[in-house]
Amino acid sequence: MQDLQELGLNDSVINVLLDYVKIVNRIGFIHPLVREMGECWLKKNIVTMESAIAFVREEWDK
Repeated sequence: MQDLQELGLNDSVINVLLDYVKIVNRIGFIHPLVREMGECWLKKNIVTMESAIAFVREEWDK
């Protein structure tokens, strides 16, 4: 989690990201994958819990 905080993600976005990764992969947390996704979310300007949840919902509906 500290690595994700160092990227600049706030704790609420990190929590959504971790839940999303856990649900999507169903194999638990894989640190490099989570960090890569965190970097991707930052590039997409997903910096609030609301935008993180909206992104997850959009991805889930695909």
